[in-house]
Parts: sequence; structure tokens; C-alpha cells
Amino acid sequence: MIQHPNYTFKHSIGEGGMAIVYLAEHKTLNQPVAIKVLNKEFVHNDNIRKRFLSEARNIFKMSHPNIIKVTDLIDEGDTVAFVMEYMEGQTLKEYLDTKGKLNDDEIKKLFVQMLDAVGYVHEQGLIHRDIKPSNFMISSKGVVKLLDFGIAKNTDTTSADYTQTGTAHSMGTPMYMSPEQIKSTKDVTAQSDIYSLGVVLWQMVTGKKPYDTNTTSTFELQTKIVNEPLPLSGTFWDEVIGSATEKKTELRFHSILNIAERIKNPKESKLDFDTTQLFHQLNDVTETVVTNQTESFETVINYNILNPKKESSNLFKAPFSFKGRIRRKEYGLSILIVSTVGIPLCFTMIGIIPVCWFIWAQGAKRAHDLGQSGWLQLIPFYSLLLLFAEGERHNNKYGQPVK
Repeated sequence: MIQHPNYTFKHSIGEGGMAIVYLAEHKTLNQPVAIKVLNKEFVHNDNIRKRFLSEARNIFKMSHPNIIKVTDLIDEGDTVAFVMEYMEGQTLKEYLDTKGKLNDDEIKKLFVQMLDAVGYVHEQGLIHRDIKPSNFMISSKGVVKLLDFGIAKNTDTTSADYTQTGTAHSMGTPMYMSPEQIKSTKDVTAQSDIYSLGVVLWQMVTGKKPYDTNTTSTFELQTKIVNEPLPLSGTFWDEVIGSATEKKTELRFHSILNIAERIKNPKESKLDFDTTQLFHQLNDVTETVVTNQTESFETVINYNILNPKKESSNLFKAPFSFKGRIRRKEYGLSILIVSTVGIPLCFTMIGIIPVCWFIWAQGAKRAHDLGQSGWLQLIPFYSLLLLFAEGERHNNKYGQPVK
């Protein structure tokens, strides 16, 4: 066991690739602490030693209730370690292994704390790069703390700790890595942590790991991450997960604040996605219907895009009436149905007129609902785009929405 004049080492409580974490006690204060000790074989490796000490300094500079606190640094010959606050509890990984999927209230309580922690890290100019369930501790009182900054990237190019890694290096845990993290470490940004958070959220919602690493090779896993979206969970969390795990960073949440705001103010309808994301998902559903004519529309609806909660809905209730509230979901689905069914008819030149007329009429109805009037309603493409526009009926000439 390691000897030190200020600390009494008791036993190991965790082990990683480069270091071991021990439970210890401060000899003077009689205070339990956790000490992360660099393995002996890496002590004289200048690169690893420098990275390890950089991790300690990065955490030491942070002061946040959801980030583990570093209280001391030991750099004495063959002993390189740093001392952290000790927190009784279990990792999120252990918690999920025990409980499986979590209920919505518990997810929100834990995930908001996780967002606060990662958001603070980004404010300090760091990218964690290893967001995963085993790097979040949960105390017996439900407090979450972020751990392990061993491969954190400093984005401040003027800092002595600025991380420079080539494209040949892969840093992170494969199952939770973002597509850009797999392709090139130097292209990693704060949005890579956001992607990893989305994968962790999916695991909290479903109670399952996103990929089976026992049967999937590393190459297959990386191919799936780069090309395939996560399966829908069938819950309202799909909106957050989908935006967090977009393959293209320009379509992903831009910051942790965007995610927190979306969770605090969830939108009423699944069709309130960003327009780009909505078109992507509608296109996926349409392709499924066209390529599989035997698939029922009940299955299509179960994709949780247009009717995520499987609510009973009268799609054609007063479709051309200018009374009542905006039924954007019903209009969108009715257009999808008529358009899909009308495809064979359009090729035979039999049904093209009623199909086009129906789509135009629905767009004109949406224009009316938004208070648009006059000749704009006679522009088919303009009124069709209004189906995806934000807005509700207020005090226009058609009166208040019917509750």
C-alpha cells in the first residue's frame, strides 16, 4: 500500500487504464478523501505524466456543485496523484445496471444536474471528451457529480495545457463518441460532449446500452455511430435525444443552454421540431411507406413523429372549416396520407388534380388559422409551407381558439 505523510491509504475503490483511485483519510483532519494515483509504469512517461497533472489542475480550478472537487496535488518522485473529495454513492452506470430505465421525473432531476456540470466545463474553455454513465457519480441524496477529466481538451490555444492531438488518435469511449470524434480528434468541439450526453440520455430513458459491444466489432460500432441514428424510444424525450445526436453538428444543439431550455419548456407538439429536422424525419417515414406497400399506417404512426403518444385523433374533423383551433398535426398527417396514396394515381394521371387540390386546400386553411388573408392564400407553395410555421390563432377575425 502507498505511504504518504499526510494521508492514510485504505483500499482501492476504482481502477482505470492509467490510474487507481484509493479511499484514504487525511491524518490531521480525519477526513475521508479519494486519491487518484498514476500507475507506476506511466510515472516516467513525460506525455502521460503531463496529461495526468493537467487533469488535476483543470479540476482544481473548477468550483461547481456538480463537479468533483480536487483539494491537493502530490508530485513526489515515483508518486504522482491528486486528492479529491470523497462522495459515497454509485456511478450512473451502476445505478442504471441496477434500476434499468428511469422514470421521467428521475431523468429530469439527474439530467439537469449533468447539463449544469458539462455546461460549466464548456464555460471554462474545456471539452470533456469522455461523457459516459461511469463518469457521473450519484450521491445517496441524489446529487450528481462529473468525474475524470483525464482526456479533457483545452480549447484555449494560449494555454500551456492546450491539447494538440492528431487525426490518428482516438480519445474517448467508443460507445459514446460522436461521429466527428471518431473521424478526427482535432475536430472535436463542445457539441461532441452534447452528442455523448444525448446517448447517455437515451440509455437513461430505455434502460439499455445503445450498442452491444459483445457482438459488434469496433469498426461496425463506429460505422453505426457515423451513419445510423439511435432508435426512437417512443417517449417525448426523443425530441431532445434526436437534436442532441444529429450526425451533422450544424443540426445538433449548439450549446448546453439550448438543451436545458428545451427540457424546461417542452413544446406541445412533436411537429414543433426545427424545420430541418422535421423534413428529415418526414422523409424517413415517407420512404418507409413507399418501399413497403404492405405496411399499415398504424405502423407509420408508431414512428412517434406525427403522433408520438399514440393519441386517438379525428384526422378529418372539419378539415375545411375556419372554426376551432389549429390542428397542425392532423393536417400534416392527412397530407402525408393523401400524398402517399395518391402517388400511384398521379403516375396514371387520374388522381393528380384532387391530390394537389387537397394539399392546396389544407395549406390555405393553415394560412387562415394564422390570420393570413387575401391573395397569399392562392399561392399553393406558400400556404403549404405555413403548415410547418410557428404560431397560434389569437385575436384574428375568426375568433379565439376553441378549447
